[in-house]
Amino acid sequence: MVKKKMSGKLDYLVFLLERQSIEFSYQPLLFAPTAQIIGWEVFLINPYEAGYIDLKFLFDILKENNLIVKIDKIVVKKISEILNENKSIFENKKLFVNVSPVSLMSDDFVTFVSGILSVNPLITKNIIFEISLRTCENLFVNDLHKAIRVLKKQGFEFSVEDINSLKFFLDFISVSKPTYVKVGREVYRDIAMDSIKSKYLHSFLEFCDDCRIKVIATMIEKIEEFLRLLEIGIEYLQGYFIMPPSMELKTSVSNDIKELLMEIIEEQRKHYFLSSSSIHIGTLCIKIPSVGPHMLCEEALEILEKNPKLHGLVVTKDGKVEGLLKRDRFLLNLSTMYGFAIYSKRPITLLMDTNPIIVEYNTSLYDVIKELSAREGEDIHDYIIITKNGMYEGVVTIKDLLRKSTQIEISFAKHLNPLTNLPGNLLIEKQINSAIESGKEFYIFYIDIDNFKPFNDYYGFEKGDRVILHLASILKEIQTNWQEKVFVGHIGGDDFIMVVYGKKEAEIIAKKIVEVFDSTIQYFYHHSDLARGYIEAKNRKGEIEKFGLMSLSVACVKVVPEKFSNIEEISNRLSEVKKLCKQKNTSCYIIWEGGP
Repeated sequence: MVKKKMSGKLDYLVFLLERQSIEFSYQPLLFAPTAQIIGWEVFLINPYEAGYIDLKFLFDILKENNLIVKIDKIVVKKISEILNENKSIFENKKLFVNVSPVSLMSDDFVTFVSGILSVNPLITKNIIFEISLRTCENLFVNDLHKAIRVLKKQGFEFSVEDINSLKFFLDFISVSKPTYVKVGREVYRDIAMDSIKSKYLHSFLEFCDDCRIKVIATMIEKIEEFLRLLEIGIEYLQGYFIMPPSMELKTSVSNDIKELLMEIIEEQRKHYFLSSSSIHIGTLCIKIPSVGPHMLCEEALEILEKNPKLHGLVVTKDGKVEGLLKRDRFLLNLSTMYGFAIYSKRPITLLMDTNPIIVEYNTSLYDVIKELSAREGEDIHDYIIITKNGMYEGVVTIKDLLRKSTQIEISFAKHLNPLTNLPGNLLIEKQINSAIESGKEFYIFYIDIDNFKPFNDYYGFEKGDRVILHLASILKEIQTNWQEKVFVGHIGGDDFIMVVYGKKEAEIIAKKIVEVFDSTIQYFYHHSDLARGYIEAKNRKGEIEKFGLMSLSVACVKVVPEKFSNIEEISNRLSEVKKLCKQKNTSCYIIWEGGP
């Protein structure tokens, strides 16, 4: 039955190939930090019957019938034509084109691509060849690496997906060095509740960053997956939750996705820049010469041709910025049929951007990225113009800014708890020391769950992790509501730290944590255990004992400069308050504000 079905699809494919009747569908890839679409994955569509053609499913039979190379050649040819006809849409955008390793290893295919390049050399900026590693494992990969090197020398980039074997993946990337790697739902499914998967993805992301490989999470279907992947730090996202494939090229995401993204990124960056708020944009500034507003377009063209690394020219008058001549848009205008004849003898002010991003030298990276996120249509290679006291100083590319931001985020992420994604011990210590050094009073909370260990032993670590995540979500919600007045950290296990600025806030927050926890914790118990009001589990001596339902101890100490000078003194006082909390058999909070 399967062979008959595949044979039918093969006959239909042959029919389509003979007429080159191949149409495409495009699914956007989202770059989260700017909420912008950076490219599309290209899917083949059968125009005469519903559904997509799954080339991976047909791989073996296509190989037997020598059709793979033929299909890939037609795809690349049609993609090249589409790029040539829609230059403005694809400016600085990528098309991820699935290509079979069989084609890449074919001299016929490589020669064919070289021939297309001779006619349209700019397609290397737009096409990313995507390879399924699953289809490579039984091939002689040395020939594949050789073909990839040839295409990379011509300017093409590569993406890999379907990582079945970790060893094969490591061997492959060490030689062919792809620009992107895609991870699907098999890697991150249920990641919000699976601490092992979360730790693995954290480590994988850090590894890829060290190798200068960008990670794309694909097949995202649920908001929970979307949010968790963003929390972990994955910036490139794709899937039905963001946008399904469409025959129409969608150039922006929906307002709902955009607003959700901006809200999340804004919240994340408040944490990421907590210890780096002193880093200002001027530290990334590079000096490039500026030009006057009366320069002719042909003169600007000559400068850009002699300096291929320049992404544009800053236009100034008497030291003040007038605008920015963006390289790609400028060249695109001149490359139209009558573009050069119309503009060559005219001033560059006609083609410059009169509203570029301009910031002062000492503006924090956080504030610059916030402004960038609020703007539309900025390209990753565009310049941000830096001024000192209103006078032109230099530039930084958006790409360099985001790279620095990513470095800060990854450095920060290394010290996050892998289960809750909250700051761990090192960042907690930094926060408390910073609060002490400020000379202002603050309140420090130590929060832990009573009877958590017997619950964890009785129900298992997976359900125990869910309880910890539940408490973390309560604390995160409080942090979201109180913004910069609250810092939340995760020491480990069921122990959390909060730093709260303000006496009124401390009282309200302590009460809120206990109330929400007590009103929701019963949902983690079986009905029978809940009815009894206890569970039976082994105590620390290995003996069976009755343990009541989980409750919460919230110990809080008011910290004033004249009473505490270091973390150790605060910890000692917190321990004393915590012991008082533990003497009660129900959830409670105690705020120590001074005294013996």
